[in-house]
Amino acid sequence: MFVQLFKYPVVLARYGTGPLLEERRAFLTHLMKQGHPRRTLQRTARTLAAIVKMLGLADRPGKAMTLAEVEHKLADQHRLFPVATQWLRFMGRL
Repeated sequence: MFVQLFKYPVVLARYGTGPLLEERRAFLTHLMKQGHPRRTLQRTARTLAAIVKMLGLADRPGKAMTLAEVEHKLADQHRLFPVATQWLRFMGRL
């Protein structure tokens, strides 16, 4: 999936590795099958990487979060909220 989105090795390494790799890949594949354009998928890949860090998802594997927790942790980054909630729902973690 990430090879389809990014052509530069440094960028590919940044998004094609790291925590929740399979979950991020599955969500991006899902969006691709829905017909989202490449640019949207690239932006979403970057957003997912930020969401993993901001929500501390790597530190709580498989554990669900409440909507209030997500709102609180993303208070300074409201633009990430829609993608975060969509992805968490997709994973069954919201």
